[in-house]
Parts: sequence; C-alpha cells; structure tokens
Amino acid sequence: MLLTYPVSTTDIVLGKFFALLTVVAIPFLICCTCPLVILANGTTYLLIDYCTIISVFLMSGTFIAIGIFISSLTENQVISAVVSFLILLVLVLWDNLVGLIPSSGAASLVGLMVVLAVLVGIIYHVSKNTILSLIVGVAGLAALLIIYNLKPSWMQDLLPTVLSNFSCTAPVYNLASNSIFNINGIFLYVTLTALFLFLTVQTIQKRRWS
Repeated sequence: MLLTYPVSTTDIVLGKFFALLTVVAIPFLICCTCPLVILANGTTYLLIDYCTIISVFLMSGTFIAIGIFISSLTENQVISAVVSFLILLVLVLWDNLVGLIPSSGAASLVGLMVVLAVLVGIIYHVSKNTILSLIVGVAGLAALLIIYNLKPSWMQDLLPTVLSNFSCTAPVYNLASNSIFNINGIFLYVTLTALFLFLTVQTIQKRRWS
C-alpha cells in the first residue's frame, strides 16, 4: 500500500530511517545529561564525552541503515530480524574476528576472493546485470591473481589490514579509551549509512516496478 502512494521511494526510505533515528536519539539525549551530572560532582572531560556520544549515535545510524537494507530484501520480518542481529553482531565483534585471520599471503588471497564474491553478488542483486557482474568478478579475480604471483609480499597481512579499516567500533573505542578523535571513523559511518540507504532505495525501486 505504501508503494502506491504518490511519494518517491527515496522519501519512503529516508522517512523510515529518520523515524528510527529519532527513536534512537531519545536515550542519547538523556545520556547527554550524564557528563553534566558528573561535572557537578567531580571531574569530567566534556569534549571527549560528547564526541564519544556523537560517535556512538552515528554508529547507531549506520546500524539502522544496515537493518533497513536487510529488511528490504525479504518480506519475512523474522528472517529480517535474525539476519540483522547476526550481521550487527559480526560488526560489533569485527576487531576480534579480524584478529583471527591468518597473515599469510595465501589466506589474504582466499579472503579477498570471498569479499569479491560477496561484492559481485550485491552488484548482481541490485542491478540484475549479469554482464556487469561477470566483468567485475573476472577483473577483480585477475587483479588478485596477478598481484599474488608477481608481488606475493604485498599479500602479507593485506586482508587483516584492509578489513581493520572497516571496523565500526574502533573509532568509538579510540575516542572513549584513548581520547583519539579519528575523522576517518566519522567518514566511515556517514559513507556506510549513505551506501546502505542507496542500496535500500534501489532494492525497493526494483520491487516497485517489477
């Protein structure tokens, strides 16, 4: 019924996203009073505290966008909830999981091939373009094999290094524990949020006109 209303798909997705973000913002606003309470009774670092709260809020927005995208892939709410929970659990445990990846060149090659396969699957699901998916897959696989055979040393620790840059929790931990503000983390949150909202729009648009 919603898809028959005279509003664009982008408006539908953004409306749902900002509605959920508003609900999430309520407890964050309450948390904003905690540093002031601590300051009234002791010592606190307001800049670090509020930057940490903002970082967690942005991370929550990323998780919401991921959940919305997953819900757009299926009409079964149970499946959507379970898959969203599992994926968000993996993101929360990302640093620990990356630490378990072997640092050998062969392990990096296999891992990057898996990442490439997932990327090709997403491209095909969104575009339904077999030729484009094959081009991306073949070109990516050829590039990985060429690098592995010509410069195997480049593959050492490549996969853990690449995946560690996509940690959603590292910017928050660095800020809260070490007082290190990482602008790359903020860029990661904003980029991932925009990416999954875009994918959601494309998924719903495809279903709307199918």
